[in-house]
Amino acid sequence: MKATKTSVLVGVLLGLVVCVLPPAAWSQADYPSKTVEMVCPYPAGGSSDLFTRVVAEKFKEYTGQPFVVLNKPGAGTALAAGYVANAKPDGYTLYSAAAGVFVYLHVLNPSFTTRLSDFAPIGATAKYPQIAVAYKDVPVNDLKGMVEYIKKNPGKLSYCSVGVASAGHLLWESLKSAEKLDIQHIPYPGFAPSLTALVGGQANFAIFPFSSLVIKQAEAKAIKILGVMGDKSEFLPNTPTSAEQGYPKLVYDSYLSILAPAKTPQPVLKKLEGMLEKALQEASFRQKVKDLAFETDFLNAEKTRKYLEGEIRWGEVIKNANIVTK
Repeated sequence: MKATKTSVLVGVLLGLVVCVLPPAAWSQADYPSKTVEMVCPYPAGGSSDLFTRVVAEKFKEYTGQPFVVLNKPGAGTALAAGYVANAKPDGYTLYSAAAGVFVYLHVLNPSFTTRLSDFAPIGATAKYPQIAVAYKDVPVNDLKGMVEYIKKNPGKLSYCSVGVASAGHLLWESLKSAEKLDIQHIPYPGFAPSLTALVGGQANFAIFPFSSLVIKQAEAKAIKILGVMGDKSEFLPNTPTSAEQGYPKLVYDSYLSILAPAKTPQPVLKKLEGMLEKALQEASFRQKVKDLAFETDFLNAEKTRKYLEGEIRWGEVIKNANIVTK
């Protein structure tokens, strides 16, 4: 009888423990057990969207559960970032994009309250550099020549960008401040119209995200590539970097990162991080990433966090240049 009472008491206590534990604490071994949303802050069909779909396909292969891409463009990635930050921290809502953007969005728009602390980094597997380019008839061939030419023609030249507060815009404002340059900014609503403007001579310079379209226009002699604004690019091995040309602070490498809401259980984060690292070890996955014109480069969760913390510096550029969005 005593043993029976003891067994009953143990059973009751175990039941109470299970009841008070949060669901994530006792279901992590089975994660994922249902569909996972991977939220992309850009429209379907773009490079970030396609990258997210490549990752989602691989995660489904590993787990047997659907990883569905949800496109939530708008407000300079703020819409998607806010959606994920406020989601239940159970691993079933993830953020996938060049996540560095949202860490300084609050400087542009004080109503955007999401911060890096609202997320738990999982990792990154791909990156792309920014490329400095010039219209074909501009008599320069490198970054130093570009700076000298602008100084000789104050107020007479222009650069175009893919939008206000884009990476190219911020790099230009950083360069303008450092070199005391007087050059006009012409923002366009996206990559395609800005590239068309440069090819047509409607602007003299630009700093674009790496793209096969930029390479094609350079090969056609419609534009000139002046430098890689980041690490040495495997796609442009013979093009000198900004650091090699004397501008070590003029760097903007965009990493495509996967994040979860803060307070997502650590075992879930580790499982996702492990899957991301495993995917990058597969040649077929690496090739799919490269086919999207991204370079493969794995960052674990901690390195991804440090990368994102470093991107906060662009908030100071925004403040100093008095950049505002409408």
